[in-house]
Amino acid sequence: MKKLFSSMLSIMAFASMLNAKTIYVTPTASNAAGGGLSWSDPVGITRAGSLANVSGDVVYVMGGTYNLTKTAPTAAGVFSTSAGISYYGGFAGTESAPSERATSDVDGNGNIDPWEFTNQTILNFSLTNSAAGFTTSNASTITTSINGFKLTGTNTASAFSPSTSAVCTMRIGRNILFENNIISNWVVSGTLDGTNIQTPFFAIYDGGVNNAKINNCLFENNNVSYTATALLSSDTPFYPFICLTNAAATAITGNVMSNCVVRNNKITMDYSGASSTSATNIRGLIIAVKAVVLATPPATTDLSSTLQNSIIHNNEVNFIPKPSVIDTCYGALVYTYNQATAAADYILNCTIANNKTTKCGGAGLKIGMDLAVPHEKPNHVVMNNVMFNNFNNAVINNIVANFPIPETSTTTVVSNICNGGATNITNAGFLQANNLFDLSNDNANATTGANFIRPTTAIGYIADGSAEKSNWRIKSNSYLKWKGMQSNSSTDKAGFTFADKPSVGAYEYNPNQYNAIQSIMDNGVFEIYPNPAQDIIKINSTDNSSISIYTLAGAMIKSVKSPSAGVQSINVSNLPNGNYIVTLKSNGQILHQKLIKQ
Repeated sequence: MKKLFSSMLSIMAFASMLNAKTIYVTPTASNAAGGGLSWSDPVGITRAGSLANVSGDVVYVMGGTYNLTKTAPTAAGVFSTSAGISYYGGFAGTESAPSERATSDVDGNGNIDPWEFTNQTILNFSLTNSAAGFTTSNASTITTSINGFKLTGTNTASAFSPSTSAVCTMRIGRNILFENNIISNWVVSGTLDGTNIQTPFFAIYDGGVNNAKINNCLFENNNVSYTATALLSSDTPFYPFICLTNAAATAITGNVMSNCVVRNNKITMDYSGASSTSATNIRGLIIAVKAVVLATPPATTDLSSTLQNSIIHNNEVNFIPKPSVIDTCYGALVYTYNQATAAADYILNCTIANNKTTKCGGAGLKIGMDLAVPHEKPNHVVMNNVMFNNFNNAVINNIVANFPIPETSTTTVVSNICNGGATNITNAGFLQANNLFDLSNDNANATTGANFIRPTTAIGYIADGSAEKSNWRIKSNSYLKWKGMQSNSSTDKAGFTFADKPSVGAYEYNPNQYNAIQSIMDNGVFEIYPNPAQDIIKINSTDNSSISIYTLAGAMIKSVKSPSAGVQSINVSNLPNGNYIVTLKSNGQILHQKLIKQ
């Protein structure tokens, strides 16, 4: 019977998908009844929410500004998605698929990042009275995509203490792929008291569900300030900016934030008038990463949270203490706080650089644990990260542990590189193999220098916008090149796969100046390699093999077969800049890789 019921659900879901439709939205279209099924007969964004009512429906939103206002503190945001409904922005108004959207180097740093759409779709929020802004709700098994938007605006809250803990500025939840988006230029302010929600700004969490993915997103130039009148208890953590966690409920998969840039954000926390005497509940000041034990057994279903392949730079957090009572807050810029028995949380292949904190627990990365509390286990994996020029109270502070890490713990701290010498590692205790603390401050030093292509020269928030022009890829003579864990499956932020030790940090040196593919199958059947002069990808085959290039929408645009031993090639010089999937087939094996042409 159970099997029959599952089959019926699958049939119903498939039948629903067959009825799925595409709704077209423009900034000037009417929200009146009718229309919406073509670019020539579009609707407004409010009307689209009622027309897209079948799981599998897709909404295409033309570039332009869409103003959204809300004053009521209810859990649903003024822009709220439904189960199985995907939204894509960045259209000019002529395209037939998301893969046709144009991209360009909008910020002028020499890279065309996945969120840089030429026709930018801006959701401009005006929130007051603790109203929720952007929220997702997707209980279906169909992954919902939110792709190609810039979210910005103001949130002037009378207090971040609404009647329901689900209310926040932005919330991403279950089965959501939040990808290629910009969260920027928000101005958020409000008061805090003892009934506050944990994450008033951006929560990758949804009150009991998981499987959320934040990929290829930019968080920049957001200004968030809190004034505390009273504080949450020390057992109820507060995360002022981004919280990446999992709910203690239904087991699906853990939440992941990857391939993101978090730069030039400013947080102010004024606790000078708070009635409390401690600020130990404040944890991840810019990003908090926390694995959570599920409320129901077995323990093997514990879910981990992962932050990987991301750049966090030039952020600034200013804690204003309560004189002679609260001298400093507990948190650090990136904080991993494990609250699980079996799962570990992960911070992998990130660059954390040029951040500044005042009166805080750390300016870079902090490993949090309480060995005396059963549910707070030291289950952390911190690997292949660069922590560079992070300052707390004008003193370099790249990595700190709140307790010494015991040798018997399950915490793994491997192949991380910092500047400032070993003295900047505060209370680290047992740090495991291959961590180096000799990175030079001299960016031009080929022996010990990071040699980032275009790093910022300032520490902390930069008011003149120069952080946007930075380029944190590394040069060919970087000290970071080819350091890191041995791994045949490690990839960098660009999707480049290595058969040897990768570099630490989020960006890998690429001698071809664009992110091409270089992979060698374990059985040696074929290899692909780019020729930078001709933009050619070749397949050197010893049996029947093929190589095909697809758009992200699944349309095959190039393909070549090798019927016998020899070399076949595909010229990619005439491909438009953008993201593609390359599929290799040989001897019953299939390998997929990403190609970013720029």
